Amino acid sequence: MERLFRSRALRIALAATLIVGGIWGFAPYVLKDVASSAYVNAELTQVATPVAGVLTQGLPREGAYLSQAARLRLVTTRSPSRARLDDLLQQAALADATVALVGSQLAELRSHDGLLAERSALFKTASVGRLAGRVREAEANVGRCDALQRDLQERLARAASLADKGFVSDAGLRTVREAAEAGDQACRATRGAVDAIRAEDAAAQRGVYLSDGSNDAPYAEQQRARLMLRRQELMTELVHARASQAQLHGQVAAERDLYARASSYDAVLPAQHLVWSVEARPGSEVVEGQSVMTVADCRNRFVVVELPARKIEHLSVGDAARVRLLGSGRWQDGRIRRIMGGAARQDGRLFAAEMPRLGPHNFIVEVGFESADQPDQRRSCDIGRPADVRFGGPMLGGPDQRVARSAGLGRS
Repeated sequence: MERLFRSRALRIALAATLIVGGIWGFAPYVLKDVASSAYVNAELTQVATPVAGVLTQGLPREGAYLSQAARLRLVTTRSPSRARLDDLLQQAALADATVALVGSQLAELRSHDGLLAERSALFKTASVGRLAGRVREAEANVGRCDALQRDLQERLARAASLADKGFVSDAGLRTVREAAEAGDQACRATRGAVDAIRAEDAAAQRGVYLSDGSNDAPYAEQQRARLMLRRQELMTELVHARASQAQLHGQVAAERDLYARASSYDAVLPAQHLVWSVEARPGSEVVEGQSVMTVADCRNRFVVVELPARKIEHLSVGDAARVRLLGSGRWQDGRIRRIMGGAARQDGRLFAAEMPRLGPHNFIVEVGFESADQPDQRRSCDIGRPADVRFGGPMLGGPDQRVARSAGLGRS
């Protein structure tokens, strides 16, 4: 044993082991960028109530982990307002009455139009029959006139023969000739009257009446034309009234459903979230829009790293990183998803862990986890837990950065 302790080779091997162990322990801090301050963080989501009421007693406790999505009866209301529903019901009743009234007016106009159509048809039948009778009467007058004309022509022939023999004077012959000419003119007038009556009868059969001189249609047809214009106006009003009626009935149905659901409000809490805080006590009164609880998204955790400005120049969004939670010996793969300077505003984002207040020469780097490991709910998803983060070498082309760029996740 003494010879073993005094062995030179053993002492050299022990010294070499200590030297190699020291180099191995400090090599990452020399070859890679190592974060001086890093901790796990997550984004928060506020759950608010859209209605006023009383919080239920079944609120989850702070720190409860929601492994699956859950529907929670959040608020119950005592007396939801019916003012809008009543107003919509009145408007819908008015729309129904308007549609019924316009429909009844159209029905009355159709009935009255039918009566006017019967009167117009009767007027046409009577007018055509009357004109047909006048045509027959005029034709009979033409026949009588032709008979008289033949008699006058025979008298004229006899008078001319007697005048040649000296039995009739020239005055008598002139009187007979004038009578024959007057009869011929009377026959021509009778034939013209027949043509006029026939033309009027043809127009009457097509619904145009010429006897008035100022109106080509009877009063019943004129009234039907006015009724047609009024009917078109009422049909336009009926189309608008029915459209308004359908819209109001849809709004009434939606408002009734909303009123039925207004007695309570159910919130859907997302899966894999942690109840971070409960801002209201169960059984207390809440107002519309009041935040009731805040949940942390355990699915999308990330590590917040604080780095000085001199180490940011060679980092880009998408570069690879290695993350080890403090107290754990396992390293996890990650990617840089955001780089922010000290003047970046964070007003619109809520974080579970407090973001550091940076100086003018520091940056915040957010590194997201790439592994699909489930967070440990026993430790509040490790939110706020310190971590070690290592990036690629200080120069471009470090081992981890080369992997990031080969995967297409280099500089953006």
